[in-house]
Amino acid sequence: MRRIIVITLILFMASIAQGQNVDFFSSALWTEAKDVEVSGDYAYVTFYNGFAVLDISNLSDPQLIAQIPFISPCSNLDIYNNYAIVANHSQGIQVIDITYPTNPQVVGHRPTIGTAVDVEMYGTYLYVADLEAGLTIIDLSNPELPGWVSTYDTPAEAWGVDVVGNYAYVADGDSLLIINISNPESPTPTGSYKTDGWAVAVVISGTTAYVSDTNNGMVLVNVNNPVNPSFISHYPTLFTTRIALQDNYAYLSDLLSGLEIVNIANPGSPFYMGNLPTNGSANSVFVTPNYAFVADGPTGVDIININDPTSPGLTAEFVTSYNYKTIAEDYYAYTASWDAGLQILDITDVENPVFVSQYITPGQAQDIVKNGDYVYIADRQNGLVTINVSSPETPTYADGFDTPGFALSLAISSSYCFIADHTSVQIINITNPNNLIYTGELTPAGYAEDVFIDGDRLYVASGIDGLHIYSIADPSNPSYLGNYTSTGDITCVTADGDYAYIAVNGLDLVILNVTDPANITFESSFEVDGNIKDIFYSSNFVHLAHGFGGYTVVNVLNKDDPTRSASYDTPGSATGITIYNDVTYLADRISVMLLFFQDFSPGDCNADGSVNGADVTYLVRYLKGIGDPPDPLLRGDCNGDCFVNGQDVTYLVRYLKGLGPPPIRGDC
Repeated sequence: MRRIIVITLILFMASIAQGQNVDFFSSALWTEAKDVEVSGDYAYVTFYNGFAVLDISNLSDPQLIAQIPFISPCSNLDIYNNYAIVANHSQGIQVIDITYPTNPQVVGHRPTIGTAVDVEMYGTYLYVADLEAGLTIIDLSNPELPGWVSTYDTPAEAWGVDVVGNYAYVADGDSLLIINISNPESPTPTGSYKTDGWAVAVVISGTTAYVSDTNNGMVLVNVNNPVNPSFISHYPTLFTTRIALQDNYAYLSDLLSGLEIVNIANPGSPFYMGNLPTNGSANSVFVTPNYAFVADGPTGVDIININDPTSPGLTAEFVTSYNYKTIAEDYYAYTASWDAGLQILDITDVENPVFVSQYITPGQAQDIVKNGDYVYIADRQNGLVTINVSSPETPTYADGFDTPGFALSLAISSSYCFIADHTSVQIINITNPNNLIYTGELTPAGYAEDVFIDGDRLYVASGIDGLHIYSIADPSNPSYLGNYTSTGDITCVTADGDYAYIAVNGLDLVILNVTDPANITFESSFEVDGNIKDIFYSSNFVHLAHGFGGYTVVNVLNKDDPTRSASYDTPGSATGITIYNDVTYLADRISVMLLFFQDFSPGDCNADGSVNGADVTYLVRYLKGIGDPPDPLLRGDCNGDCFVNGQDVTYLVRYLKGLGPPPIRGDC
């Protein structure tokens, strides 16, 4: 494996700055539980992009009490005194003070050379499975100032580590490695054992190493002689990810089959005791005398009673799921979260959204609209669900209507809810949210995938059969106005005035002139990576949630020539988007992200709403160090190169003299 040398070069250039068009505020409602450890009445959990604390004083009702978001993915964690140490992938390791579990604080951080995926404290040293870089050792005698000690470059990829005495045992992909760490500044290889699968974790008990060998199951290795480790036995499973030991039992988290309990009283002959399938993907397991805690990927954390190893039973779940759509109003955000139903956040502080409550719907919550004291949820196979949220802390079921198809999207006009139900558009009278009444249905050609209402028009995206427009001047009796067909599937739509914005084949944003619905005309298109899942229009900008392509903002002031204004590469898969009070609420499947798009006109350096000579003066004063910077800084980026410097002054002057083009916004 090649060694990696990282040299960081920081150049300070007076009067030159680079900006970003999208700022990260925070994230919440994470899923993809990666690891869990328990101390006292609290469970500490890493999710895909965050750290959370659960109060488990009542094991039958675990409660989220604190959370810390991270931009980089999280993997495994270890508890050390009053600290939680988190492997934070490209960001290295994070040290979190958990003295007060309701208010954890990041107090230390240390980047690593590789990708930090597992951590193990031993004494005052932290041992990091640093993937492509191997084993990294960090001095944590002062948790607030972690210090790099050494890195040993393993032959393959270091996925997991355990430490006992003078040795670190590393799950290195195709092998178990034993490394002498008696001198942490100079770790030296001692022995190795090649496994038949892909080793991702290891735990030591006595002279036996229990290796999580993924599709090869659990491998037991004798490490009594570190120079020459030898095979003891093998226990087959579908895909073992982690192993926890207690008494005569090994508790295996299996990605495909959940929790499996194995009798290891005789390490040479392990045998099956019991199993409990989980609903998600079991990534990790932690055991206490009576309970196993399973980090179950997309479905959250399972608490399992293991008093009878032959018949483990589910005690409770802390349920998470994929987030599909978030809306916001006043101090709260409401999210349609698939199997987790409705989840509500307090967004008083957008940099620290706080989980408030949850209501699990019967189906799979995919879309959501709020109207008065009620939220309306497109609950897929369960149809329409209404929930009273007049008290966000205690949402209550109001009523439901089981549509004939799959409720995918919804929109409300007056006292009527229109539901894209795949095979039709269902019309429901919601005058009384506690007594939903079927009014009628529309059956446009194709499969109704999305609906949107603008004024007295209903827009229906119907896949290969195009876009259909109805008049809903009388919502109980819509009349057909016209349609538009494209060369591909039209999957989502939004509209504003004379223009509609549609996604074609998920890749193209298409702008249509709908002044005359009977004669819709193509204006222009804009291509993005990924698959456009949702579109939101706001003040001459179209905001796109486009799957693994993330979040993109398109300037559509000139309908014939849309241009990219900003983009943000999200960690998950962007499915839903809403703008409220200048904050972007992006449902990114694995979390809800709160972002800020900097809406500004390049060249308007003093932010007075116009571009003139005063902006030249403002920019010159800033570059000379005698004035304030433009806010945001990219107001001063007149030539669109994403830097602010003297070239922008020249560009702006030429424009004002009529000798050059107007300021342009770069793709920064």
